[in-house]
Amino acid sequence: MKKTKTTEITFETDELFIIKRRDESTRIRCETCGALVQMVSIAEAASITRVNELAIYEQVKARLLHSTVTPEGQVLICLNSLLTLNDESLKGQTQ
Repeated sequence: MKKTKTTEITFETDELFIIKRRDESTRIRCETCGALVQMVSIAEAASITRVNELAIYEQVKARLLHSTVTPEGQVLICLNSLLTLNDESLKGQTQ
C-alpha cells in the first residue's frame, strides 16, 4: 500500500499605499462620510486601484465612491471610500 503525503500552502498578502504630496490642500471634509480625509484625483485613484479612469468615473456615478468637484471642475475622490471599496472588491475576488 502506497502512502500519499499532501502539503497545503496558504499565502496571505497585505498592501500598503503611501501617497506623498507636496500640496496638502486636498485634505478636506468628505460631504458623504463627514470625515476629514485625503482626496485624490481620478488618475491617482485609478493608479491606486489598478483600474482605468473610466472605471473610477463609473464607480463615482454609481455612488460607490465618495467624491466632490472643485470650483475648477476637478473631480476628487475620498481616499477612505476608495480604499474601502478596493478592499471589499479584493476580498470578493479571493472567495
